[in-house]
Amino acid sequence: MNNQTSCVTNVDIGTPPSGFQRRELAQVYCHGFADLPSTRDEKIDSPEFTFLGNQWCLWVYPGGDEDSDDGMVAVYLCNMSTDEHPVIDFFFTVRDLAGKEVAHFAPKGERNNSNFAKRSTIMAALVKGTLTI
Repeated sequence: MNNQTSCVTNVDIGTPPSGFQRRELAQVYCHGFADLPSTRDEKIDSPEFTFLGNQWCLWVYPGGDEDSDDGMVAVYLCNMSTDEHPVIDFFFTVRDLAGKEVAHFAPKGERNNSNFAKRSTIMAALVKGTLTI
């Protein structure tokens, strides 16, 4: 089941200038993350979603991928629309229940991070077992 609701409301004061680009936001919820095994190189992948005019998928490795350090979670943003890699500015972030950022990754040319965050940090930030990226 795909429940998509808007989490952001954009409000303009005045007329946006020519060429103005809005920031887009996509949140991916990994329900049941707390119960996933921490086996290295085992991934879960999101359903495809539309973002910035393309189809994307988020791969999450709860126990890290083959290049991860021990105890780390890995994340990959995969463009499913094309084999090309359009240049986009994006970041991954995880916040705890109080809204404090506990993990952040702003890539420079890469769409993956083998050492996104310590699994223990992610586990402490889960809301009812759900990881939100």
